[in-house]
Amino acid sequence: TTSSQTQVQNSAAILKNFPSAAIKIGGYTDNTGDAAVNKKISDDRARYVMNELIKLGAGKNQVTEAVGYGPEHPVCPGNDTPECKAQNRRVDLKVAAK
Repeated sequence: TTSSQTQVQNSAAILKNFPSAAIKIGGYTDNTGDAAVNKKISDDRARYVMNELIKLGAGKNQVTEAVGYGPEHPVCPGNDTPECKAQNRRVDLKVAAK
C-alpha cells in the first residue's frame, strides 16, 4: 500500500542516518491456507522489504535477518475476522543494534 511504502522509505532514511544501526525483519501471514504456502509468503514479504530498504540506501549489513514466520505470533489472536486477519498479514522490524 501507499502507507506501507512510506513506512519503508522512512525506515530506510533512518537506517541511512544511523549507519551503525541494524534491524531484523519478520514477515507474517494470517492463518488461512496451507502452512507451507504461508511460510513462503511470509518469507517473500520479509525479503521484499529487505530488498526495498537496501534499494533505498540502507546498508546490506544493516539488515541482519529477514525471516518469514507464517501465521506464528499473531497480533490479533482471534485470527477469525477479515479485520483481524489483515492485522496479522504484516512485516515487523526489530532493532538489532543501535
